[in-house]
Amino acid sequence: MQKQLFIIILTASFIILIYIYMSNMNSYCESQSTSNGPLTRIIHQSWKNTIIPKAFKRYYPSWKRCFPQWEHKFWTDEDNRNLVKQHYPWFLKIYDSFPKEIYRADVSRYFYLYHHGGIYTDMDNECLAPFEHLLINHTFVFGTISAVNRKTPLPENYVQNSFMYSKPRQQFWLDVIKAIKYQLVYDRPDIVTGPEHLCNMIHKYRTNYPLTHGMKIYDSWYFNPISWGGYIKYLHCKPLGSMTNEEWIHCRHECIIYGSYVAQYHSHIWE
Repeated sequence: MQKQLFIIILTASFIILIYIYMSNMNSYCESQSTSNGPLTRIIHQSWKNTIIPKAFKRYYPSWKRCFPQWEHKFWTDEDNRNLVKQHYPWFLKIYDSFPKEIYRADVSRYFYLYHHGGIYTDMDNECLAPFEHLLINHTFVFGTISAVNRKTPLPENYVQNSFMYSKPRQQFWLDVIKAIKYQLVYDRPDIVTGPEHLCNMIHKYRTNYPLTHGMKIYDSWYFNPISWGGYIKYLHCKPLGSMTNEEWIHCRHECIIYGSYVAQYHSHIWE
Protein backbone atom coordinates (compact mmCIF):
# COMPACT_ATOMS: atom_id res chain seq x y z
CA MET A 1 0.00 0.00 0.00
CA GLN A 2 2.78 2.43 0.93
CA LYS A 3 4.65 1.49 -2.23
CA GLN A 4 1.60 2.22 -4.38
CA LEU A 5 1.08 5.56 -2.61
CA PHE A 6 4.71 6.45 -3.18
CA ILE A 7 4.40 5.67 -6.88
CA ILE A 8 1.24 7.81 -7.15
CA ILE A 9 2.92 10.75 -5.41
CA LEU A 10 6.04 10.37 -7.55
CA THR A 11 3.97 10.24 -10.75
CA ALA A 12 1.92 13.27 -9.73
CA SER A 13 5.10 15.21 -8.90
CA PHE A 14 6.58 14.31 -12.26
CA ILE A 15 3.44 15.50 -14.08
CA ILE A 16 3.48 18.79 -12.14
CA LEU A 17 7.16 19.33 -13.02
CA ILE A 18 6.44 18.69 -16.71
CA TYR A 19 3.53 21.16 -16.58
CA ILE A 20 5.69 23.86 -14.97
CA TYR A 21 8.45 23.27 -17.52
CA MET A 22 6.08 23.52 -20.48
CA SER A 23 4.45 26.66 -19.04
CA ASN A 24 7.86 28.30 -18.67
CA MET A 25 8.83 27.33 -22.21
CA ASN A 26 5.61 28.79 -23.58
CA SER A 27 6.19 32.02 -21.69
CA TYR A 28 9.75 32.18 -22.97
CA CYS A 29 8.70 31.67 -26.59
CA GLU A 30 5.95 34.29 -26.25
CA SER A 31 8.46 36.77 -24.86
CA GLN A 32 10.71 36.25 -27.87
CA SER A 33 8.02 36.23 -30.54
CA THR A 34 4.42 37.40 -30.26
CA SER A 35 3.84 37.14 -34.00
CA ASN A 36 0.31 35.76 -33.77
CA GLY A 37 -1.07 38.60 -31.65
CA PRO A 38 -3.05 41.58 -32.98
CA LEU A 39 -1.41 44.36 -34.95
CA THR A 40 -0.18 47.41 -33.07
CA ARG A 41 -1.97 50.19 -34.93
CA ILE A 42 0.10 53.27 -34.12
CA ILE A 43 2.14 55.43 -36.50
CA HIS A 44 5.03 57.47 -35.09
CA GLN A 45 6.61 60.46 -36.81
CA SER A 46 8.94 63.08 -35.42
CA TRP A 47 10.28 66.54 -36.13
CA LYS A 48 12.24 69.04 -34.04
CA ASN A 49 9.08 71.07 -33.35
CA THR A 50 5.43 71.20 -34.35
CA ILE A 51 6.10 73.29 -37.48
CA ILE A 52 6.26 70.77 -40.32
CA PRO A 53 8.53 71.93 -43.18
CA LYS A 54 6.82 72.65 -46.48
CA ALA A 55 8.77 69.87 -48.21
CA PHE A 56 7.20 67.28 -45.89
CA LYS A 57 3.61 68.53 -45.95
CA ARG A 58 2.86 66.63 -49.14
CA TYR A 59 3.95 63.33 -47.54
CA TYR A 60 2.59 63.72 -44.01
CA PRO A 61 -1.16 63.31 -44.81
CA SER A 62 -0.50 60.12 -46.78
CA TRP A 63 -0.18 58.05 -43.59
CA LYS A 64 -3.63 59.04 -42.42
CA ARG A 65 -5.04 58.28 -45.86
CA CYS A 66 -3.50 54.80 -45.82
CA PHE A 67 -4.37 54.07 -42.18
CA PRO A 68 -7.37 56.22 -41.17
CA GLN A 69 -8.23 54.01 -38.19
CA TRP A 70 -4.71 54.00 -36.73
CA GLU A 71 -3.52 56.27 -33.94
CA HIS A 72 -1.02 58.84 -35.17
CA LYS A 73 1.65 60.10 -32.73
CA PHE A 74 3.72 63.14 -33.63
CA TRP A 75 6.84 63.68 -31.51
CA THR A 76 9.00 66.78 -31.09
CA ASP A 77 12.55 66.94 -29.72
CA GLU A 78 11.07 68.01 -26.39
CA ASP A 79 8.65 65.07 -26.40
CA ASN A 80 11.53 62.70 -27.14
CA ARG A 81 13.60 63.87 -24.20
CA ASN A 82 10.58 63.76 -21.89
CA LEU A 83 9.91 60.15 -22.92
CA VAL A 84 13.45 59.18 -21.95
CA LYS A 85 13.47 61.30 -18.79
CA GLN A 86 10.13 60.00 -17.48
CA HIS A 87 10.35 56.34 -18.40
CA TYR A 88 14.03 55.54 -19.07
CA PRO A 89 16.07 57.88 -16.82
CA TRP A 90 18.96 55.39 -16.83
CA PHE A 91 19.64 56.49 -20.45
CA LEU A 92 19.17 60.24 -20.04
CA LYS A 93 22.83 61.08 -19.41
CA ILE A 94 23.88 59.28 -22.59
CA TYR A 95 20.96 60.83 -24.50
CA ASP A 96 22.03 64.34 -23.51
CA SER A 97 25.69 63.65 -24.28
CA PHE A 98 25.21 62.97 -28.00
CA PRO A 99 26.99 65.60 -30.12
CA LYS A 100 24.17 66.06 -32.67
CA GLU A 101 20.39 65.80 -32.72
CA ILE A 102 20.40 62.97 -35.27
CA TYR A 103 21.79 60.58 -32.65
CA ARG A 104 18.91 61.45 -30.32
CA ALA A 105 16.41 61.14 -33.18
CA ASP A 106 17.68 57.64 -33.95
CA VAL A 107 17.49 56.47 -30.35
CA SER A 108 14.07 58.03 -29.81
CA ARG A 109 12.48 55.94 -32.55
CA TYR A 110 13.76 52.77 -30.84
CA PHE A 111 12.15 53.97 -27.62
CA TYR A 112 8.84 54.60 -29.47
CA LEU A 113 8.80 51.06 -30.75
CA TYR A 114 9.70 49.53 -27.39
CA HIS A 115 7.32 51.66 -25.35
CA HIS A 116 4.32 51.81 -27.71
CA GLY A 117 4.99 49.60 -30.71
CA GLY A 118 3.62 50.34 -34.17
CA ILE A 119 5.19 51.87 -37.29
CA TYR A 120 7.95 54.42 -37.19
CA THR A 121 8.37 56.34 -40.45
CA ASP A 122 10.51 59.35 -41.40
CA MET A 123 8.87 62.62 -42.36
CA ASP A 124 10.11 62.35 -45.96
CA ASN A 125 8.39 58.98 -46.44
CA GLU A 126 5.13 58.77 -48.34
CA CYS A 127 2.60 55.97 -47.93
CA LEU A 128 1.38 54.93 -51.38
CA ALA A 129 -1.00 52.10 -50.44
CA PRO A 130 -2.22 50.35 -47.25
CA PHE A 131 -0.12 47.36 -46.21
CA GLU A 132 -1.53 45.85 -43.02
CA HIS A 133 -1.36 42.46 -44.71
CA LEU A 134 2.44 42.75 -44.82
CA LEU A 135 2.63 43.21 -41.03
CA ILE A 136 0.34 40.40 -39.92
CA ASN A 137 2.07 37.45 -38.19
CA HIS A 138 5.33 39.35 -37.71
CA THR A 139 6.71 40.83 -34.51
CA PHE A 140 9.14 43.08 -36.40
CA VAL A 141 9.09 44.35 -39.99
CA PHE A 142 11.97 46.09 -41.76
CA GLY A 143 12.81 46.98 -45.35
CA THR A 144 16.08 47.04 -47.27
CA ILE A 145 17.57 49.61 -49.61
CA SER A 146 19.53 48.62 -52.71
CA ALA A 147 22.76 49.90 -54.24
CA VAL A 148 24.33 51.49 -51.18
CA ASN A 149 27.97 50.87 -50.37
CA ARG A 150 27.57 50.17 -46.66
CA LYS A 151 28.59 47.24 -44.50
CA THR A 152 25.87 44.83 -43.40
CA PRO A 153 25.94 41.30 -41.99
CA LEU A 154 22.41 40.72 -43.30
CA PRO A 155 21.97 38.52 -46.39
CA GLU A 156 18.88 40.50 -47.46
CA ASN A 157 20.82 43.80 -47.81
CA TYR A 158 21.24 47.03 -45.88
CA VAL A 159 18.29 47.83 -43.59
CA GLN A 160 17.48 51.45 -42.79
CA ASN A 161 15.89 52.71 -39.59
CA SER A 162 13.74 55.22 -41.47
CA PHE A 163 10.85 52.74 -41.64
CA MET A 164 10.22 50.02 -39.03
CA TYR A 165 7.32 48.14 -37.44
CA SER A 166 7.26 46.37 -34.10
CA LYS A 167 4.97 45.08 -31.41
CA PRO A 168 5.51 46.81 -28.07
CA ARG A 169 7.77 45.79 -25.19
CA GLN A 170 10.11 43.65 -27.25
CA GLN A 171 13.46 42.97 -25.58
CA PHE A 172 15.20 43.48 -28.92
CA TRP A 173 14.75 47.25 -28.71
CA LEU A 174 16.25 47.43 -25.23
CA ASP A 175 19.19 45.44 -26.57
CA VAL A 176 19.55 47.93 -29.45
CA ILE A 177 19.45 50.87 -27.04
CA LYS A 178 21.73 49.42 -24.39
CA ALA A 179 24.34 48.43 -26.97
CA ILE A 180 24.69 52.10 -27.92
CA LYS A 181 26.32 52.73 -24.54
CA TYR A 182 29.35 50.79 -25.72
CA GLN A 183 29.75 52.61 -29.03
CA LEU A 184 32.06 55.54 -29.72
CA VAL A 185 29.53 58.36 -29.65
CA TYR A 186 31.68 60.60 -31.83
CA ASP A 187 31.66 58.21 -34.77
CA ARG A 188 29.20 58.67 -37.65
CA PRO A 189 25.55 58.49 -36.54
CA ASP A 190 24.73 55.66 -38.95
CA ILE A 191 27.36 53.55 -37.15
CA VAL A 192 26.60 54.60 -33.57
CA THR A 193 22.78 54.83 -33.52
CA GLY A 194 21.57 54.45 -37.10
CA PRO A 195 21.16 51.81 -39.80
CA GLU A 196 24.56 50.14 -39.47
CA HIS A 197 24.02 49.66 -35.75
CA LEU A 198 20.49 48.36 -36.40
CA CYS A 199 21.74 45.87 -39.02
CA ASN A 200 24.31 44.49 -36.59
CA MET A 201 21.71 44.11 -33.84
CA ILE A 202 19.20 42.40 -36.16
CA HIS A 203 21.90 39.93 -37.17
CA LYS A 204 22.80 39.25 -33.54
CA TYR A 205 19.18 38.79 -32.49
CA ARG A 206 18.35 36.43 -35.34
CA THR A 207 21.46 34.43 -34.57
CA ASN A 208 20.51 34.13 -30.89
CA TYR A 209 16.85 33.30 -31.60
CA PRO A 210 16.81 31.57 -35.00
CA LEU A 211 13.35 30.03 -34.53
CA THR A 212 11.53 32.69 -32.52
CA HIS A 213 12.89 36.07 -33.62
CA GLY A 214 9.66 37.01 -35.47
CA MET A 215 11.49 39.33 -37.89
CA LYS A 216 10.52 39.95 -41.51
CA ILE A 217 12.82 41.91 -43.82
CA TYR A 218 11.19 42.93 -47.09
CA ASP A 219 12.95 43.64 -50.37
CA SER A 220 13.59 47.30 -51.21
CA TRP A 221 10.73 47.68 -53.68
CA TYR A 222 8.15 47.25 -50.89
CA PHE A 223 9.12 50.21 -48.70
CA ASN A 224 12.25 51.83 -50.14
CA PRO A 225 12.30 51.74 -53.96
CA ILE A 226 14.39 54.91 -54.42
CA SER A 227 18.05 54.41 -53.54
CA TRP A 228 20.42 57.20 -52.50
CA GLY A 229 23.33 54.95 -53.48
CA GLY A 230 23.63 56.14 -57.07
CA TYR A 231 21.34 53.68 -58.88
CA ILE A 232 17.87 55.09 -59.58
CA LYS A 233 15.43 52.66 -61.18
CA TYR A 234 12.85 55.31 -62.08
CA LEU A 235 13.39 58.04 -64.64
CA HIS A 236 11.86 60.92 -62.65
CA CYS A 237 13.02 59.96 -59.14
CA LYS A 238 15.85 61.80 -57.43
CA PRO A 239 16.96 61.44 -53.80
CA LEU A 240 18.27 64.10 -51.39
CA GLY A 241 15.27 66.40 -51.82
CA SER A 242 16.21 67.44 -55.35
CA MET A 243 12.91 66.75 -57.17
CA THR A 244 10.63 69.42 -58.53
CA ASN A 245 6.93 69.04 -57.81
CA GLU A 246 6.34 67.70 -61.33
CA GLU A 247 9.16 65.17 -60.95
CA TRP A 248 7.71 64.05 -57.62
CA ILE A 249 4.29 63.43 -59.20
CA HIS A 250 5.86 61.31 -61.93
CA CYS A 251 8.17 59.56 -59.47
CA ARG A 252 5.40 58.49 -57.08
CA HIS A 253 3.31 57.32 -60.05
CA GLU A 254 6.18 55.09 -61.18
CA CYS A 255 6.55 53.69 -57.65
CA ILE A 256 2.81 52.93 -57.51
CA ILE A 257 2.88 51.23 -60.92
CA TYR A 258 5.84 49.14 -59.76
CA GLY A 259 3.81 48.03 -56.73
CA SER A 260 5.61 49.81 -53.90
CA TYR A 261 3.74 50.59 -50.68
CA VAL A 262 6.04 53.33 -49.35
CA ALA A 263 8.36 55.74 -51.12
CA GLN A 264 11.27 57.11 -49.12
CA TYR A 265 12.63 60.27 -50.71
CA HIS A 266 15.83 60.50 -48.64
CA SER A 267 16.13 64.21 -48.03
CA HIS A 268 19.07 63.55 -45.65
CA ILE A 269 18.26 66.72 -43.77
CA TRP A 270 20.36 65.53 -40.82
CA GLU A 271 23.62 65.95 -42.74
